Amino acid sequence: IIETVAPQEVERRLSWTEGRLIFAGEPLSQVVADISRYTNVNFVFANDEVVNMPVGGYFDVGEVDRLLDALETSFALEVERVDDRHVRILGQLH
Repeated sequence: IIETVAPQEVERRLSWTEGRLIFAGEPLSQVVADISRYTNVNFVFANDEVVNMPVGGYFDVGEVDRLLDALETSFALEVERVDDRHVRILGQLH
């Protein structure tokens, strides 16, 4: 199967080769899985409330703190850094 891919999509899919990750509406579970591949940080969802929440943004590979800040400020999620290697995503702020 041959698939035509828009230039912006090609750039997004290959952005990791330039040290950044670009997301355009992927589910939060996929975003944290992709980011986890480049760090030693493990993400855990405290509940299923936000697993499929669409997320968009640009993040440098390994920039976990920037992702956590974005989740809290832009997506109104409560996150908890348990220690240097574990982060819990607790759900939406009320």
